[in-house]
Amino acid sequence: MIKGDNIIGVGTPNSSQGVGFISLKPTSSGGGGGFTPVVTNLAFFLDAQKGIFTDAGSTEATDGQAIQQINDQSTSAITATNTEVGFQATYAVASVNGLNSLRLEINNAKDAYLLSSNINVTNLYTVHFIFKKDTVADASVIMSAYQQLFGEGANGYTYLFQGTTYNSYDGGDDWTVASFVQKDGDTGKFQYYINGILMTSAGSSAPASFAIDRLFQRPSARIGEFNVADILVYTQPQNLSDVAFTQNGLNTKYQNLFIPIDNTLDTPPTIGSTTLEWYHNPDYNTYSDVAQTAIANLDYIRSAKVTSSDMASLHQPTASKQMQYKTSALPNGKASYYKGGADYMIMSEAKVFTSSQSFVAYSVHKRGTTTGNNAIFGKENDYDNSIMDWNGGIIYYKANSGTATISGITHTTNTVVRAYVIDRTAQLFKVYENGVEIGSASTTAVTADTTFDLMFNRWVNGTGTIDHGITLLYRGLHDDTDVSTVSTWLNNYYGGLIY
Repeated sequence: MIKGDNIIGVGTPNSSQGVGFISLKPTSSGGGGGFTPVVTNLAFFLDAQKGIFTDAGSTEATDGQAIQQINDQSTSAITATNTEVGFQATYAVASVNGLNSLRLEINNAKDAYLLSSNINVTNLYTVHFIFKKDTVADASVIMSAYQQLFGEGANGYTYLFQGTTYNSYDGGDDWTVASFVQKDGDTGKFQYYINGILMTSAGSSAPASFAIDRLFQRPSARIGEFNVADILVYTQPQNLSDVAFTQNGLNTKYQNLFIPIDNTLDTPPTIGSTTLEWYHNPDYNTYSDVAQTAIANLDYIRSAKVTSSDMASLHQPTASKQMQYKTSALPNGKASYYKGGADYMIMSEAKVFTSSQSFVAYSVHKRGTTTGNNAIFGKENDYDNSIMDWNGGIIYYKANSGTATISGITHTTNTVVRAYVIDRTAQLFKVYENGVEIGSASTTAVTADTTFDLMFNRWVNGTGTIDHGITLLYRGLHDDTDVSTVSTWLNNYYGGLIY
Protein backbone atom coordinates (compact mmCIF):
# COMPACT_ATOMS: atom_id res chain seq x y z
CA MET A 1 0.00 0.00 0.00
CA ILE A 2 1.38 3.42 -0.93
CA LYS A 3 1.60 5.85 1.95
CA GLY A 4 -1.21 8.40 1.81
CA ASP A 5 -3.55 6.30 -0.34
CA ASN A 6 -7.17 6.21 0.82
CA ILE A 7 -8.18 2.58 0.37
CA ILE A 8 -11.91 2.01 0.54
CA GLY A 9 -13.58 -1.25 1.41
CA VAL A 10 -10.38 -3.18 2.13
CA GLY A 11 -10.45 -5.49 5.14
CA THR A 12 -12.72 -5.17 8.16
CA PRO A 13 -12.72 -2.00 10.26
CA ASN A 14 -11.67 -2.23 13.90
CA SER A 15 -14.90 -3.13 15.62
CA SER A 16 -13.92 -1.08 18.66
CA GLN A 17 -14.43 2.08 16.62
CA GLY A 18 -18.15 1.52 16.72
CA VAL A 19 -18.50 1.50 12.92
CA GLY A 20 -20.61 -1.50 11.95
CA PHE A 21 -19.91 -1.58 8.23
CA ILE A 22 -17.10 -2.17 5.79
CA SER A 23 -15.07 0.98 5.23
CA LEU A 24 -17.27 2.73 2.67
CA LYS A 25 -18.26 6.34 2.16
CA PRO A 26 -21.12 7.06 4.59
CA THR A 27 -23.95 7.51 2.11
CA SER A 28 -27.42 5.99 2.18
CA SER A 29 -30.75 6.25 0.40
CA GLY A 30 -33.81 8.12 1.50
CA GLY A 31 -34.39 11.72 2.52
CA GLY A 32 -33.09 13.34 5.67
CA GLY A 33 -34.97 15.08 8.42
CA GLY A 34 -35.31 18.80 8.96
CA PHE A 35 -32.61 21.04 10.35
CA THR A 36 -33.26 24.23 12.30
CA PRO A 37 -30.15 26.41 12.30
CA VAL A 38 -28.89 28.74 14.99
CA VAL A 39 -30.64 32.03 14.20
CA THR A 40 -28.37 34.48 16.03
CA ASN A 41 -26.52 36.58 13.42
CA LEU A 42 -27.88 34.42 10.57
CA ALA A 43 -27.91 36.68 7.49
CA PHE A 44 -28.57 34.16 4.71
CA PHE A 45 -29.79 30.56 4.48
CA LEU A 46 -30.09 28.68 1.21
CA ASP A 47 -32.02 25.51 1.98
CA ALA A 48 -31.82 23.32 -1.12
CA GLN A 49 -35.09 21.61 -0.19
CA LYS A 50 -37.32 24.68 -0.39
CA GLY A 51 -37.68 28.08 -2.00
CA ILE A 52 -36.24 26.97 -5.38
CA PHE A 53 -38.25 28.32 -8.35
CA THR A 54 -38.28 28.10 -12.14
CA ASP A 55 -39.77 31.60 -12.35
CA ALA A 56 -40.02 34.72 -10.19
CA GLY A 57 -41.12 32.86 -7.07
CA SER A 58 -44.42 31.14 -7.93
CA THR A 59 -43.51 27.79 -9.53
CA GLU A 60 -41.31 25.44 -7.55
CA ALA A 61 -38.66 23.69 -9.60
CA THR A 62 -38.74 19.97 -10.25
CA ASP A 63 -35.97 17.61 -11.26
CA GLY A 64 -33.82 18.87 -14.12
CA GLN A 65 -35.56 22.20 -14.48
CA ALA A 66 -33.67 25.46 -14.78
CA ILE A 67 -33.71 27.66 -11.68
CA GLN A 68 -34.53 31.35 -11.95
CA GLN A 69 -35.00 32.34 -8.32
CA ILE A 70 -33.79 31.11 -4.91
CA ASN A 71 -35.50 32.39 -1.78
CA ASP A 72 -33.40 32.90 1.34
CA GLN A 73 -34.86 31.06 4.36
CA SER A 74 -33.46 33.45 6.97
CA THR A 75 -35.31 36.53 8.22
CA SER A 76 -33.31 38.63 5.72
CA ALA A 77 -35.66 37.40 2.95
CA ILE A 78 -33.07 37.91 0.22
CA THR A 79 -33.77 36.53 -3.26
CA ALA A 80 -31.05 35.27 -5.61
CA THR A 81 -32.03 35.63 -9.26
CA ASN A 82 -30.70 34.60 -12.67
CA THR A 83 -32.90 35.38 -15.68
CA GLU A 84 -30.26 34.45 -18.30
CA VAL A 85 -31.93 31.53 -20.09
CA GLY A 86 -29.37 28.90 -20.96
CA PHE A 87 -27.06 29.99 -18.15
CA GLN A 88 -29.08 28.88 -15.12
CA ALA A 89 -28.45 26.16 -12.56
CA THR A 90 -30.66 23.10 -12.70
CA TYR A 91 -32.48 21.42 -9.84
CA ALA A 92 -31.08 17.99 -9.02
CA VAL A 93 -33.81 16.19 -7.08
CA ALA A 94 -32.74 13.29 -4.84
CA SER A 95 -29.11 13.82 -5.83
CA VAL A 96 -27.66 13.56 -2.33
CA ASN A 97 -28.99 10.69 -0.22
CA GLY A 98 -32.56 11.34 -1.31
CA LEU A 99 -32.35 15.10 -0.88
CA ASN A 100 -32.02 17.84 -3.47
CA SER A 101 -29.17 20.03 -4.63
CA LEU A 102 -28.43 22.69 -7.22
CA ARG A 103 -26.35 21.74 -10.25
CA LEU A 104 -23.83 24.26 -11.66
CA GLU A 105 -22.20 23.28 -14.94
CA ILE A 106 -22.14 26.33 -17.24
CA ASN A 107 -18.76 28.00 -16.99
CA ASN A 108 -19.78 31.50 -17.86
CA ALA A 109 -20.11 34.66 -15.78
CA LYS A 110 -23.78 34.72 -16.77
CA ASP A 111 -24.56 31.75 -14.50
CA ALA A 112 -24.27 34.00 -11.43
CA TYR A 113 -27.31 34.54 -9.18
CA LEU A 114 -27.48 38.19 -8.14
CA LEU A 115 -28.77 38.95 -4.65
CA SER A 116 -31.67 41.34 -4.11
CA SER A 117 -29.68 42.91 -1.30
CA ASN A 118 -26.05 42.45 -0.34
CA ILE A 119 -24.95 40.31 2.58
CA ASN A 120 -22.74 42.83 4.34
CA VAL A 121 -20.07 41.31 6.55
CA THR A 122 -17.03 42.60 8.36
CA ASN A 123 -13.83 40.60 8.80
CA LEU A 124 -15.61 38.58 11.50
CA TYR A 125 -18.05 36.04 10.06
CA THR A 126 -18.95 32.35 9.56
CA VAL A 127 -19.99 30.40 6.46
CA HIS A 128 -21.27 26.80 6.32
CA PHE A 129 -21.89 25.05 3.00
CA ILE A 130 -22.43 21.61 1.48
CA PHE A 131 -20.96 20.89 -1.93
CA LYS A 132 -19.57 18.26 -4.29
CA LYS A 133 -17.28 18.95 -7.23
CA ASP A 134 -17.27 16.57 -10.18
CA THR A 135 -13.50 16.15 -9.82
CA VAL A 136 -10.77 17.56 -7.60
CA ALA A 137 -9.59 19.54 -10.64
CA ASP A 138 -12.93 21.38 -10.93
CA ALA A 139 -13.41 24.79 -9.34
CA SER A 140 -16.48 25.77 -7.36
CA VAL A 141 -17.69 29.22 -6.36
CA ILE A 142 -20.15 29.30 -3.49
CA MET A 143 -20.54 33.08 -3.43
CA SER A 144 -18.61 36.23 -4.17
CA ALA A 145 -18.28 39.86 -3.32
CA TYR A 146 -17.90 41.00 -6.93
CA GLN A 147 -14.45 39.60 -7.87
CA GLN A 148 -13.64 38.33 -4.37
CA LEU A 149 -14.70 34.71 -4.43
CA PHE A 150 -15.44 32.15 -1.75
CA GLY A 151 -15.28 28.48 -2.67
CA GLU A 152 -13.23 25.38 -3.34
CA GLY A 153 -10.95 25.99 -6.28
CA ALA A 154 -9.12 23.45 -8.40
CA ASN A 155 -6.70 20.88 -7.01
CA GLY A 156 -6.86 21.74 -3.34
CA TYR A 157 -6.99 25.54 -3.42
CA THR A 158 -9.66 27.15 -1.26
CA TYR A 159 -10.50 30.81 -1.92
CA LEU A 160 -11.77 32.79 1.03
CA PHE A 161 -13.03 36.19 -0.17
CA GLN A 162 -10.05 38.29 0.83
CA GLY A 163 -7.61 36.73 -1.60
CA THR A 164 -6.41 34.25 0.99
CA THR A 165 -5.90 30.80 -0.47
CA TYR A 166 -5.44 27.54 1.37
CA ASN A 167 -3.98 24.57 -0.49
CA SER A 168 -3.90 21.51 1.75
CA TYR A 169 -7.42 20.13 1.25
CA ASP A 170 -7.13 17.71 -1.66
CA GLY A 171 -10.81 16.79 -1.80
CA GLY A 172 -14.25 18.17 -2.55
CA ASP A 173 -15.14 15.48 -5.08
CA ASP A 174 -17.33 13.75 -2.48
CA TRP A 175 -20.28 15.38 -0.74
CA THR A 176 -18.68 17.57 1.90
CA VAL A 177 -19.81 19.67 4.87
CA ALA A 178 -17.54 22.71 5.16
CA SER A 179 -17.38 25.50 7.75
CA PHE A 180 -15.25 28.64 7.63
CA VAL A 181 -14.87 30.85 10.70
CA GLN A 182 -13.13 34.23 10.53
CA LYS A 183 -12.86 35.04 14.22
CA ASP A 184 -9.83 37.25 14.77
CA GLY A 185 -10.21 40.01 12.22
CA ASP A 186 -7.53 41.08 9.77
CA THR A 187 -4.62 40.53 12.16
CA GLY A 188 -5.57 37.06 13.37
CA LYS A 189 -6.42 33.66 11.98
CA PHE A 190 -9.27 31.88 10.27
CA GLN A 191 -10.38 28.30 10.88
CA TYR A 192 -11.56 26.02 8.07
CA TYR A 193 -13.33 22.77 8.95
CA ILE A 194 -14.25 19.89 6.64
CA ASN A 195 -16.53 17.14 7.96
CA GLY A 196 -15.74 18.04 11.56
CA ILE A 197 -11.95 18.12 11.01
CA LEU A 198 -9.93 21.33 11.24
CA MET A 199 -8.06 21.67 7.96
CA THR A 200 -6.16 24.83 8.82
CA SER A 201 -5.88 27.70 11.26
CA ALA A 202 -4.07 30.25 9.14
CA GLY A 203 -3.20 33.92 9.00
CA SER A 204 -5.77 36.21 7.44
CA SER A 205 -5.68 39.39 5.40
CA ALA A 206 -9.39 40.11 5.43
CA PRO A 207 -10.57 43.59 4.47
CA ALA A 208 -12.47 45.52 7.09
CA SER A 209 -15.76 44.82 5.30
CA PHE A 210 -17.16 43.55 2.04
CA ALA A 211 -20.52 42.96 0.39
CA ILE A 212 -21.52 39.53 -0.90
CA ASP A 213 -23.59 40.30 -3.99
CA ARG A 214 -23.92 37.00 -5.93
CA LEU A 215 -23.92 33.21 -5.72
CA PHE A 216 -22.02 30.55 -7.69
CA GLN A 217 -19.93 32.83 -9.88
CA ARG A 218 -17.99 36.07 -10.14
CA PRO A 219 -17.42 38.39 -13.13
CA SER A 220 -14.27 36.42 -13.98
CA ALA A 221 -15.94 33.08 -14.56
CA ARG A 222 -14.87 29.94 -12.76
CA ILE A 223 -14.00 26.75 -14.65
CA GLY A 224 -15.62 23.74 -13.05
CA GLU A 225 -18.80 21.78 -12.48
CA PHE A 226 -20.29 21.08 -9.07
CA ASN A 227 -23.40 20.64 -6.96
CA VAL A 228 -24.27 22.69 -3.91
CA ALA A 229 -26.87 22.13 -1.21
CA ASP A 230 -27.33 24.30 1.90
CA ILE A 231 -25.43 27.57 2.47
CA LEU A 232 -25.53 29.54 5.73
CA VAL A 233 -23.85 32.92 6.30
CA TYR A 234 -23.45 34.45 9.77
CA THR A 235 -22.26 38.00 10.35
CA GLN A 236 -20.25 37.03 13.42
CA PRO A 237 -17.83 34.19 14.22
CA GLN A 238 -19.66 31.29 15.83
CA ASN A 239 -18.28 29.56 18.88
CA LEU A 240 -17.17 25.95 18.55
CA SER A 241 -20.36 24.65 20.12
CA ASP A 242 -22.46 26.33 17.41
CA VAL A 243 -20.07 25.24 14.65
CA ALA A 244 -20.37 21.65 15.90
CA PHE A 245 -24.16 21.96 16.13
CA THR A 246 -24.37 23.21 12.55
CA GLN A 247 -21.96 20.70 11.03
CA ASN A 248 -23.60 17.78 12.83
CA GLY A 249 -27.10 19.06 12.06
CA LEU A 250 -26.38 19.39 8.35
CA ASN A 251 -24.71 15.98 8.36
CA THR A 252 -27.77 14.40 9.95
CA LYS A 253 -30.12 16.21 7.57
CA TYR A 254 -28.23 14.87 4.56
CA GLN A 255 -27.98 11.31 5.92
CA ASN A 256 -24.36 11.25 7.09
CA LEU A 257 -22.09 12.75 4.47
CA PHE A 258 -19.33 12.07 6.97
CA ILE A 259 -19.08 9.47 9.73
CA PRO A 260 -20.64 10.85 12.93
CA ILE A 261 -18.33 11.01 15.93
CA ASP A 262 -18.53 8.02 18.26
CA ASN A 263 -18.79 9.27 21.84
CA THR A 264 -19.21 5.85 23.45
CA LEU A 265 -15.56 5.45 24.46
CA ASP A 266 -14.66 4.94 28.11
CA THR A 267 -14.28 8.10 30.20
CA PRO A 268 -10.95 8.73 31.98
CA PRO A 269 -11.01 9.47 35.71
CA THR A 270 -11.94 12.91 36.98
CA ILE A 271 -9.15 14.05 39.31
CA GLY A 272 -10.14 16.75 41.79
CA SER A 273 -10.38 20.18 40.23
CA THR A 274 -8.09 19.33 37.32
CA THR A 275 -9.61 19.35 33.83
CA LEU A 276 -9.10 16.84 31.04
CA GLU A 277 -7.96 19.07 28.17
CA TRP A 278 -7.27 16.40 25.53
CA TYR A 279 -8.24 12.74 25.23
CA HIS A 280 -7.12 10.79 22.18
CA ASN A 281 -8.02 7.12 21.86
CA PRO A 282 -6.88 5.31 18.66
CA ASP A 283 -9.69 2.76 18.95
CA TYR A 284 -12.24 5.41 17.99
CA ASN A 285 -12.87 8.04 15.31
CA THR A 286 -9.86 7.51 13.05
CA TYR A 287 -10.07 7.89 9.26
CA SER A 288 -8.00 7.28 6.15
CA ASP A 289 -9.50 10.45 4.60
CA VAL A 290 -11.33 13.47 5.98
CA ALA A 291 -13.85 11.67 8.21
CA GLN A 292 -15.59 9.73 5.43
CA THR A 293 -13.79 6.36 5.50
CA ALA A 294 -13.24 4.39 8.70
CA ILE A 295 -9.62 3.36 9.09
CA ALA A 296 -8.52 -0.22 8.42
CA ASN A 297 -5.41 -2.07 9.52
CA LEU A 298 -2.18 -0.65 8.03
CA ASP A 299 -3.96 2.31 6.38
CA TYR A 300 -2.29 5.69 6.74
CA ILE A 301 -4.06 8.21 8.94
CA ARG A 302 -5.42 11.36 7.31
CA SER A 303 -7.59 12.57 10.20
CA ALA A 304 -9.16 11.74 13.56
CA LYS A 305 -11.66 13.23 15.96
CA VAL A 306 -11.10 13.86 19.65
CA THR A 307 -13.98 13.76 22.13
CA SER A 308 -12.66 16.07 24.83
CA SER A 309 -14.15 19.26 23.31
CA ASP A 310 -16.32 20.51 20.43
CA MET A 311 -14.69 20.24 16.98
CA ALA A 312 -11.47 18.81 18.45
CA SER A 313 -9.56 16.84 15.84
CA LEU A 314 -6.22 15.73 14.42
CA HIS A 315 -5.12 15.80 10.80
CA GLN A 316 -2.09 15.32 8.59
CA PRO A 317 -2.46 16.41 4.94
CA THR A 318 1.08 15.48 3.89
CA ALA A 319 1.19 11.83 2.85
CA SER A 320 4.87 11.35 3.72
CA LYS A 321 4.18 12.44 7.31
CA GLN A 322 1.09 10.35 7.96
CA MET A 323 1.18 7.77 10.73
CA GLN A 324 0.12 4.17 10.13
CA TYR A 325 -2.85 2.55 11.83
CA LYS A 326 -2.52 -0.84 13.50
CA THR A 327 -5.65 -2.49 14.82
CA SER A 328 -4.12 -4.72 17.51
CA ALA A 329 -0.51 -3.72 18.19
CA LEU A 330 -1.13 -3.02 21.89
CA PRO A 331 -2.29 -5.32 24.72
CA ASN A 332 -5.89 -6.52 24.81
CA GLY A 333 -6.09 -6.24 21.02
CA LYS A 334 -6.12 -2.43 21.10
CA ALA A 335 -5.17 -0.14 18.26
CA SER A 336 -2.20 2.17 17.84
CA TYR A 337 -0.86 5.03 15.76
CA TYR A 338 2.54 3.90 14.52
CA LYS A 339 5.27 6.49 14.01
CA GLY A 340 8.02 5.29 11.74
CA GLY A 341 10.12 8.46 11.54
CA ALA A 342 9.06 12.04 10.80
CA ASP A 343 5.33 11.31 11.25
CA TYR A 344 3.05 13.46 13.40
CA MET A 345 -0.52 14.73 13.76
CA ILE A 346 -1.62 18.38 13.90
CA MET A 347 -3.97 19.31 16.75
CA SER A 348 -7.04 21.43 16.01
CA GLU A 349 -6.41 23.63 19.02
CA ALA A 350 -3.22 24.65 20.79
CA LYS A 351 -3.01 23.79 24.46
CA VAL A 352 -1.26 26.61 26.29
CA PHE A 353 -0.04 26.42 29.89
CA THR A 354 1.30 29.54 31.54
CA SER A 355 4.55 29.54 33.46
CA SER A 356 2.57 29.12 36.69
CA GLN A 357 0.18 26.35 35.57
CA SER A 358 0.86 22.71 36.38
CA PHE A 359 -0.20 20.00 33.97
CA VAL A 360 0.11 16.25 33.39
CA ALA A 361 0.41 14.20 30.20
CA TYR A 362 -0.24 10.46 30.12
CA SER A 363 0.91 8.21 27.28
CA VAL A 364 0.44 4.53 26.56
CA HIS A 365 3.10 3.48 24.08
CA LYS A 366 5.37 0.73 22.87
CA ARG A 367 8.78 1.61 21.49
CA GLY A 368 10.14 -0.28 18.51
CA THR A 369 13.67 -0.07 19.92
CA THR A 370 15.21 1.28 23.10
CA THR A 371 17.01 3.92 21.03
CA GLY A 372 15.51 6.74 18.99
CA ASN A 373 13.63 9.86 20.03
CA ASN A 374 9.88 9.89 20.59
CA ALA A 375 7.76 12.92 21.50
CA ILE A 376 4.35 12.81 23.12
CA PHE A 377 3.49 16.47 22.37
CA GLY A 378 5.27 19.16 20.35
CA LYS A 379 4.73 22.51 18.67
CA GLU A 380 4.58 23.36 14.98
CA ASN A 381 7.45 25.44 13.60
CA ASP A 382 9.23 25.31 16.93
CA TYR A 383 12.19 23.34 18.27
CA ASP A 384 11.05 23.62 21.89
CA ASN A 385 7.66 23.04 23.54
CA SER A 386 7.80 19.27 23.77
CA ILE A 387 7.71 16.28 26.06
CA MET A 388 10.12 13.78 24.58
CA ASP A 389 11.66 10.41 25.44
CA TRP A 390 15.19 10.82 24.10
CA ASN A 391 17.75 8.16 23.36
CA GLY A 392 20.42 7.31 25.94
CA GLY A 393 17.94 7.10 28.81
CA ILE A 394 16.91 10.79 28.76
CA ILE A 395 13.48 12.41 29.02
CA TYR A 396 13.07 16.10 28.18
CA TYR A 397 10.44 18.69 28.99
CA LYS A 398 10.90 21.91 26.98
CA ALA A 399 8.80 25.07 27.24
CA ASN A 400 9.05 28.21 25.09
CA SER A 401 12.41 28.61 26.75
CA GLY A 402 14.21 26.43 29.24
CA THR A 403 14.60 22.68 29.54
CA ALA A 404 14.22 20.13 32.33
CA THR A 405 16.20 16.93 31.74
CA ILE A 406 15.82 13.58 33.49
CA SER A 407 18.70 11.14 32.95
CA GLY A 408 19.31 7.51 33.80
CA ILE A 409 15.94 6.23 32.55
CA THR A 410 15.76 2.66 31.27
CA HIS A 411 13.73 2.66 28.08
CA THR A 412 12.01 -0.59 27.14
CA THR A 413 10.24 -2.11 24.16
CA ASN A 414 7.41 -3.28 26.41
CA THR A 415 4.12 -1.40 26.41
CA VAL A 416 4.17 1.14 29.25
CA VAL A 417 1.93 3.73 30.86
CA ARG A 418 3.97 6.88 31.37
CA ALA A 419 2.90 10.01 33.22
CA TYR A 420 4.76 13.29 32.76
CA VAL A 421 4.01 15.68 35.63
CA ILE A 422 4.95 19.36 35.46
CA ASP A 423 4.59 20.68 39.02
CA ARG A 424 4.95 24.46 38.84
CA THR A 425 4.56 24.93 42.60
CA ALA A 426 7.38 22.56 43.57
CA GLN A 427 9.28 23.43 40.37
CA LEU A 428 9.66 19.77 39.43
CA PHE A 429 9.31 17.63 36.32
CA LYS A 430 8.49 14.06 37.35
CA VAL A 431 8.03 10.95 35.21
CA TYR A 432 6.15 7.83 36.25
CA GLU A 433 6.10 4.43 34.58
CA ASN A 434 3.21 2.08 35.31
CA GLY A 435 2.21 4.20 38.29
CA VAL A 436 5.68 4.38 39.90
CA GLU A 437 7.95 7.45 39.82
CA ILE A 438 11.12 6.72 37.85
CA GLY A 439 12.82 10.12 37.75
CA SER A 440 12.59 13.85 38.40
CA ALA A 441 14.33 17.09 37.55
CA SER A 442 14.12 20.74 38.57
CA THR A 443 12.14 23.16 36.39
CA THR A 444 13.68 26.30 37.86
CA ALA A 445 15.22 27.04 34.44
CA VAL A 446 11.84 26.59 32.72
CA THR A 447 10.23 29.97 33.30
CA ALA A 448 8.20 30.40 30.10
CA ASP A 449 4.76 29.30 28.94
CA THR A 450 4.27 25.95 27.19
CA THR A 451 2.32 25.44 23.96
CA PHE A 452 1.43 22.09 22.40
CA ASP A 453 -0.21 21.80 18.95
CA LEU A 454 1.38 18.59 17.60
CA MET A 455 1.08 15.01 18.77
CA PHE A 456 3.54 12.11 18.55
CA ASN A 457 6.52 14.15 17.42
CA ARG A 458 8.18 17.54 17.60
CA TRP A 459 8.81 20.00 14.80
CA VAL A 460 12.47 18.96 14.55
CA ASN A 461 11.36 15.39 14.15
CA GLY A 462 12.20 12.53 16.43
CA THR A 463 13.73 9.51 14.75
CA GLY A 464 12.35 6.66 16.84
CA THR A 465 9.70 4.11 15.95
CA ILE A 466 6.81 3.73 18.37
CA ASP A 467 3.19 2.57 18.66
CA HIS A 468 1.03 5.15 20.46
CA GLY A 469 -2.10 4.22 22.37
CA ILE A 470 -4.27 6.47 24.54
CA THR A 471 -2.91 9.96 25.27
CA LEU A 472 -4.34 12.24 27.96
CA LEU A 473 -3.55 15.83 28.88
CA TYR A 474 -4.82 17.29 32.17
CA ARG A 475 -4.63 20.91 33.27
CA GLY A 476 -3.70 20.97 36.96
CA LEU A 477 -1.47 18.95 39.27
CA HIS A 478 -1.72 15.20 39.96
CA ASP A 479 -0.02 13.75 43.02
CA ASP A 480 1.28 10.19 43.40
CA THR A 481 -2.18 8.85 44.23
CA ASP A 482 -3.77 10.61 41.27
CA VAL A 483 -1.12 9.28 38.89
CA SER A 484 -1.74 5.78 40.25
CA THR A 485 -5.50 6.20 39.69
CA VAL A 486 -5.18 7.31 36.07
CA SER A 487 -2.43 4.77 35.32
CA THR A 488 -4.59 1.97 36.73
CA TRP A 489 -7.52 3.08 34.58
CA LEU A 490 -5.30 3.00 31.50
CA ASN A 491 -3.90 -0.41 32.42
CA ASN A 492 -7.41 -1.77 32.92
CA TYR A 493 -8.45 -0.47 29.49
CA TYR A 494 -5.64 -2.60 28.06
CA GLY A 495 -6.90 -5.67 29.89
CA GLY A 496 -4.56 -5.32 32.89
CA LEU A 497 -1.80 -6.62 30.62
CA ILE A 498 0.66 -3.70 30.81
CA TYR A 499 1.65 -4.22 34.45
